[in-house]
Amino acid sequence: MNILIPRPYNLAINSQIKISKSGKKSVIIPFIKIKYLDVKIEDNHYDYIILTSQNSIATFENNPWMKDKSILVVGEKTKEILLKKDCKKILLNEENVGDLIDSICEKIPVSSNMLYICGDHLSYDLKSSLKSKAYNVTSKVVYNSDAIIELTKSEINQINNVVEIVMFYSPRTAKIFADLVLKYNFYTRNKVAICISDRCVDSVIKLKWKEIKVSSAANETKMLELI
Repeated sequence: MNILIPRPYNLAINSQIKISKSGKKSVIIPFIKIKYLDVKIEDNHYDYIILTSQNSIATFENNPWMKDKSILVVGEKTKEILLKKDCKKILLNEENVGDLIDSICEKIPVSSNMLYICGDHLSYDLKSSLKSKAYNVTSKVVYNSDAIIELTKSEINQINNVVEIVMFYSPRTAKIFADLVLKYNFYTRNKVAICISDRCVDSVIKLKWKEIKVSSAANETKMLELI
């Protein structure tokens, strides 16, 4: 069984390790290229910093004051990386953005001043959601995520002739794959799509699949249970 992991490499390598522990093989072909921005952010008396992606952590190198702030995050791996970078005040850690918003509303005062560090493409508008609940949130884009539009001959061959399962970790990744299918005429009838959410399914539902499976919760652990 060969599994395609189309995540950015820094995220995909951790997924590959988890998959290999289950005795299965995987292929990494990133569909998104991450470009970190050299952003200096002034501490505007922020009470909390919000991260919903591991990619946001890179900006801590340019803004060391962030390590001393209270941090609200999505994902156990994100928390693990932050702890290794000596960030001690991780107050909330949820499996997905929706759960994080719910926890913020339950546990964080509305009067708080929050900084949301993120990428240029968001699958969930956390800032608007919190603002609608009267929270003061400032967002700063600290990395760009560009869609891959060209694949090598080797990558095309792997997807067509080796891959049996495709993992979709975000609606955007699913949409990029659908666009690549049209461009390269990939054969998907013999493949299984494993989607982290129904929104991912919406992007690939028009393709012909052997089967589409949807995770019972929006996290990688539940996705891997479907392999």
